[in-house]
Amino acid sequence: MPACSPVRDWDPAAAAFEDDVLERMASLRRQRPVCPGATWPGPGDLQVEDGALTCAARIHALDMATEAFVGHEGSDGSTPEDRVARTGAVFFAVHEAIVAGAPSPAAAVDLLAGDPEDCAAMVGPTFDRVGAGYAPDPSGTSSGYLVVVFAATASPGTTGGSEGSSGG
Repeated sequence: MPACSPVRDWDPAAAAFEDDVLERMASLRRQRPVCPGATWPGPGDLQVEDGALTCAARIHALDMATEAFVGHEGSDGSTPEDRVARTGAVFFAVHEAIVAGAPSPAAAVDLLAGDPEDCAAMVGPTFDRVGAGYAPDPSGTSSGYLVVVFAATASPGTTGGSEGSSGG
C-alpha cells in the first residue's frame, strides 16, 4: 500500500508499545467490563488486528507527533475515515481513539476505558477489527501519541452495537 510507505519501517519500541496496548485491550474485552453508561452481556469475541487500520493509526500518530497537535483531523485535513480509505480498506464504521502523553500502555488503556465512546469501541460488540499506532514525541516533552482505530466489518445495525462514527 503506497499510503503506508511512511510507516513501513516502524520503530521496534513503538511497535512494542502498540502490541502491549492491543494485548491489554484484548484482556479487557474478554472481561467485558461495564463502560461508563453502557453494559453488554458476557465476554466479547476478540477484535482482529488489521494491517490497514494499523497503517492508518500509525500515519495519524506520526502526523500528530511531527506537527505537535492532538486531534482527529489530520494536518492535511483528513478524517479517520479518509486515512482508512487511503489504505484501500473498506469498513461499515470507523472509530478513532487518541491518547496523548500516556506514560505507559497500561495508562493509555485506562484512559480509553474511562471515556464512554472509546470504552464502547474497545469492549462493545460493534467493532471487530483494530489497529494501533504509537509515535514518541520527537521533542521529548511528552510520552507520545497513541492512535487506536476500530472498524466494523458488518453494519452497526446488524451487530446490536452503538453508533460507529468517528469519535473519542
